[in-house]
Amino acid sequence: MTVQACIHPSSERPAVPAEQVDMTPWEESAEVRELLVGTFAPGEGEPAGAVLIYLKTQDPFYRAWSRIDGTPPEGEPDFDPHALLDEVLRARRRATVLYPMSRHAWQGVGEFFWRRYYWRPRRADLREAVTAYLRAAELVIPYASANGDRDFQSAATYAALGLVALSDTATLDVFFAKTKGTEAWVLAREIYVVALGRLDDPRADAMFRELLAEHPQYPWSYIEYLIDRGRYEEALRLIDGRPLRGYPTDHVRRGSLLERLGRFSEAEAEYQKYRADPQPFLGGYIFPLPKRYRVPGSTLQTGMKFRPDSDALPKPQD
Repeated sequence: MTVQACIHPSSERPAVPAEQVDMTPWEESAEVRELLVGTFAPGEGEPAGAVLIYLKTQDPFYRAWSRIDGTPPEGEPDFDPHALLDEVLRARRRATVLYPMSRHAWQGVGEFFWRRYYWRPRRADLREAVTAYLRAAELVIPYASANGDRDFQSAATYAALGLVALSDTATLDVFFAKTKGTEAWVLAREIYVVALGRLDDPRADAMFRELLAEHPQYPWSYIEYLIDRGRYEEALRLIDGRPLRGYPTDHVRRGSLLERLGRFSEAEAEYQKYRADPQPFLGGYIFPLPKRYRVPGSTLQTGMKFRPDSDALPKPQD
C-alpha cells in the first residue's frame, strides 16, 4: 500500500502531507521495537507511525486521568488534565486518518472514549468508543486465527459490551454477521451469544444450547446467563454434570445456587471450601467475588466481598 492510499482527506479534515505518514513496518523500526519492550505486540507489518502515536500518547493519557481521579504524586508540576486529554484525542484521531488500516490507531480512539465514558456515562462517548472498537475488530477478522486472543477477541468484546449498554441489537447483528464463515467466528460466537443474552434477546437461549452441545466442556457463560435469570436448578445441573475447575470462585458459585434452592448445609460446605483456599486471601487482601453470586440477606456469606459484574457497563445517563 502506498503512502497516498492511506490518506483520506474529507471536508472536515485537511489533507496530510505524505511525508508525515510513516508506513515502515514496525518490525523495521528501532524506535518502535525499543518502546514495545514489555508491552503488546502489534500485528505483522503494522505501520510504525501508527504504533508510535499509540504508544507515545499512553503516558499522557494515564497521567491526565490520574490527576482527574485522585491526588497527584508529590512534586508533580501542575497542569490541566483536560487540556492534555484534548491533545491525546487530537493525536489519536489523526492516527485514524493517517493509518486507517491500523488496528491500533482505532483502538487508541476506542480506549479514550471508553475511559471517558466510565468517568461520565454519556451516550455520545460510548457510541464513539464502540465505533472505534468495531473498526479495530473488523480489521483483524482476516487474521483472527493467528492472533485472535490478543486482537480480535478484545476489540469485539469491548464493542459488544458497549452495544449492550446502548441496547443496539441491530448493530450487534450486523457486525457479527461479518464474522460468520471466517475463522474469527470461533472466537466471535460466544461473544455474540453472551451479548444477546444480556439484551434478553429471545434467540440467546437456543444459541447457548447449540454452543454447549458442540463444546460441552465450556458451559460457564451459559451458567451465568441462567443465574442472571433466576434459573438456579438448571445452572446447578450444568455445574454438577462437570468436574469443578479448581478455582475458589467455583465453590462460591455452587454454594450460592445451593443456598438459593434452600440446601443450606450443602451451601455452607461449599463456602467453607472457598474459605479454606488461600488463593483469594493473598497478603490478607480478600479478592471480591462477582455480584451475581451474592445471595441477598445471606448469613452464610458473611465476610465475603462482592464487586459489580465486570461484564456490565453503566447505562448512559443522557
